[in-house]
Amino acid sequence: MKIDSCINTFLESYDREAIASIDKISHEYGLVIHENTIKLFNLKESFDTFRDCLNLYTKYQIENANNDKKLPHDKTYGNTMEFIEGKIFADADVKYKDLVGFVQGYTEGVNLILEAIEANKESIMEAGIDPVYSADINDFTDKFVDIMNTRFTESMNKILRASGYSTHKALHNPVKKNKPIFV
Repeated sequence: MKIDSCINTFLESYDREAIASIDKISHEYGLVIHENTIKLFNLKESFDTFRDCLNLYTKYQIENANNDKKLPHDKTYGNTMEFIEGKIFADADVKYKDLVGFVQGYTEGVNLILEAIEANKESIMEAGIDPVYSADINDFTDKFVDIMNTRFTESMNKILRASGYSTHKALHNPVKKNKPIFV
């Protein structure tokens, strides 16, 4: 599953200086006192909604395992995928003073999702229903992680530009070009 590598990818992508710049901008007096915001997305709500989605999917499959009127697998699978793609990631204005919490929310959310995955797979196995539903949880999680990582990377890029980190990095670590050699 892709979610297993999220924390490592985060640590490899953002160095100590990047995180320090986020901390610095979140304490910038003018931004804090005027409660300025930056347009990102509601990270915590996204993780909570996805966790609830997994729990409801598992609960439905367990409760309706022997029900003849249960929706077909492809219908529940498709509806859940559509929900993940379209309904989970709502834009939000995040206050600059809350940016550190936004970044911490990513690592905390990943850990909560990992716990939810284990709990739901365990429930499916204990109920003795078709293991395909356990595989569905992996598919849902991979889809969620793809979208989450895209949105989170976009948000981090905005935050790092706003903090001046990206400009500072570009000015102090310019890309070295190879000089052409004429013979």
